[in-house]
Amino acid sequence: DLDDIMEELLASPLDRPLIGVANGKRIVRMDLVNDSPHSLGSAGSGAGKSTLYKLIGMQRLRRGAYAIILDFKKWSHLRWAGQLPTGRVLIEDEVERIHNVLCRVLDELIWRKSFELEDEARLNALPTLDVFVEEINTLLDLLIDYWDAYVAREKQNARTALRIAKDSGDEYQIEQAEELYAEAMGLPKKSPAVQAIRYGVNLGREFRIHFH
Repeated sequence: DLDDIMEELLASPLDRPLIGVANGKRIVRMDLVNDSPHSLGSAGSGAGKSTLYKLIGMQRLRRGAYAIILDFKKWSHLRWAGQLPTGRVLIEDEVERIHNVLCRVLDELIWRKSFELEDEARLNALPTLDVFVEEINTLLDLLIDYWDAYVAREKQNARTALRIAKDSGDEYQIEQAEELYAEAMGLPKKSPAVQAIRYGVNLGREFRIHFH
């Protein structure tokens, strides 16, 4: 019964959210400091993965964390998280927007990683960020497909623009088109959004960005 654990639930520290009750009414907590700073839930459809992460997310938000929820299915967390203040929770369900958010998370990770030892107090004062990724295996495939299509489109557009510019004979237009062509040809082969996830889950707890 929820009433039986409400006191323990409300007392949960930021990095030790309650995740269940074992035999003998023993409280079970996740430990994001002494264990892993990230978590992975694996179970069949309808087994309660989203409900578990809802429980974790609400406790963490209550203690000051911020949350990014990436759910291309849209409805897994919308009913509860969609009613929370927009400044604390961001929900994205479109692949392009999920890609863009993950690129911003990667920028944040790289920025936080740039801090030196003398900046540790400043680093520790930065807000905690939880990134909840629903159906990660399927989402990774969608992100890869999105990026491949984007790169192919940008390269084709750049080739077309360069050909038109050369046909015009306008030196300025040719120079601009060549710059765009170089940028398109220099786009990374691998999805930056996928790299953000892989990079993020391999970084430690010091950066206060947690993937679930």
